[in-house]
Amino acid sequence: MPAKKRKETDAQALDRLNAEWGEAASRGDVDAVVALYAVDGSLVWPGTKAVHGTRGIKRAWKQMLAEPVWIRFTSQRVVVSGDLASDFGKVEMRMPPKGPKQTAKYLVVWKKVRGNWKVLYDAWNE
Repeated sequence: MPAKKRKETDAQALDRLNAEWGEAASRGDVDAVVALYAVDGSLVWPGTKAVHGTRGIKRAWKQMLAEPVWIRFTSQRVVVSGDLASDFGKVEMRMPPKGPKQTAKYLVVWKKVRGNWKVLYDAWNE
């Protein structure tokens, strides 16, 4: 009898989504990146005005990914409370992908929307 597949924990789901996020950004797939955000999501990135909603998030990511980039998110602390989760960690970036690696901190607030985790707030700084 085949082994039962274990149900993914919320923390494991967020780790998987972080990996998918980095992969999508690294291949320049703006639509896949934006699909990770809640429709009422917000970006709070350094040196820019806050951005709210899908259209603004898509515009910001198009600018970010105008040049090739490599991105990897690594969670260091995840706290899940019901349908909200905070995810603190480090983000590593290379622009262009073979350039020098830059490391920054991030804080993402996720919310469950119809059973799926979506980014509500995305903030990072160096």
